[in-house]
Amino acid sequence: YLAYSLIIIPAIVVALLAFLYGDQAMILLYHSAGSARIFGVLMLGFIGFSTTYIFGTLLTAQGSMKALNIMAVSALTVNVTMNLILIPRYGVLGAAISSAATQLSTGLAQLILSFRIVKIKFDRLYFIKLTLLALMLIISAVFLKRFNTGWLKGSAVLCFAAFIATVVFDLVPFRKLRSLQSDIPLFKK
Repeated sequence: YLAYSLIIIPAIVVALLAFLYGDQAMILLYHSAGSARIFGVLMLGFIGFSTTYIFGTLLTAQGSMKALNIMAVSALTVNVTMNLILIPRYGVLGAAISSAATQLSTGLAQLILSFRIVKIKFDRLYFIKLTLLALMLIISAVFLKRFNTGWLKGSAVLCFAAFIATVVFDLVPFRKLRSLQSDIPLFKK
């Protein structure tokens, strides 16, 4: 689960920061905060996309194309249906909700398919720790927003909280990373 931790933890942080401080990001980039809410919702889908990046690659390497194609057609069908329902009512925000929900469900589907097809051992403790980390970061984000910290300070606090939680929950075994570093030719002396 090391590769997944290295991708999903920053993805959760980035998604939360975009959701919290999307208005500042939009002002910085486009001098207008008009689409900040949409940006924040879309970035929640980044968590699903990151999950797909790891487990979709694993399923492809395993040769599970039929399962991936069935999942993709299902996701497309759900996305189009959600768009037909949400866009008339919520406009572009509805499309963003549909996109984020599709990305998250696709990531979850590929995670489940990996357990079933590739026979990855389900590590309950790992997922409990990861869920606790996500909940702690969400609670931290709510407090940061409530106390109206600036985006720079809030981003630093959330990143630091993610790092501390990662260490406390041992989601990234840093000692193992150090030993992997010696196996990479670029880092050899």
